[in-house]
Amino acid sequence: PAPFLLIAGGLLAAGVGGGGLAASRFGSAVLRLPGLRRWGEPLGQSQEGLRRLMRPRMLAMAVGLGFLAWAAEGLALWVIIAGIGGQVGLAAALPISAAAALAGAITALPGGLVGFEGSMVALLQQAGLPAPAAALATLLTRLATLWLAVLIGLAAWVGLLRAGAADAAEPGGPAATPSSEMPSSAVPSPTAPASTMPSSATPSSAIHPAATPSSATPSSAMPAAVEVCPDAGAADAAEPGAPAGASSPTGCRRDTEAGGRRCNG
Repeated sequence: PAPFLLIAGGLLAAGVGGGGLAASRFGSAVLRLPGLRRWGEPLGQSQEGLRRLMRPRMLAMAVGLGFLAWAAEGLALWVIIAGIGGQVGLAAALPISAAAALAGAITALPGGLVGFEGSMVALLQQAGLPAPAAALATLLTRLATLWLAVLIGLAAWVGLLRAGAADAAEPGGPAATPSSEMPSSAVPSPTAPASTMPSSATPSSAIHPAATPSSATPSSAMPAAVEVCPDAGAADAAEPGAPAGASSPTGCRRDTEAGGRRCNG
């Protein structure tokens, strides 16, 4: 109807004009009023975003995409009405769908419930559609435009929950085997030879050359840094190629790894 078209046109003009004023210097001056200073930071961020959205090119693209989206819903309403045997033209179905969407937005309920359905049924009846057919067309339109998207969202949400539960239940994952449950004595040092004992079983003082005789600890378990005899000129009978069991009068033998001699006593 003509009054509705005038109201819709006035609301559109008021929205564009109000957005332009809010994005201008006038909006910045309004934000400095005493009652709005406490929300100055969030309102300033909103004004900056609105300033970008109100650029002519951006605004034209947004209005064009919005027109195509709402026209698609109006087209769906027209197809549904034709499918149930109704006689409502496309030129009437498009504004009816848009008017019902505006009425649902005014109610501020999720999906425009109640306001969308009530206004669409009333407008379809005014366009000449019987009440049962208007109610059925409204129900099918909501199923195709709103509740189908809700079902897709619910399915995606359930799938994400299951995927997260499967990742948490994988064996060997962080939740199944925390590092705090594994004792340090069960993990050998990656740099230790195979013939050495774990550090938890043999303290470091037990293999120190000053505390443990060389006969009690194999040479493979001795560290590379050993105590060198101060008497570097003492003869050593354990030179390479010497007979097994030969001993040195000074109690020392050559250590090829340390580059010196090691004391036995």
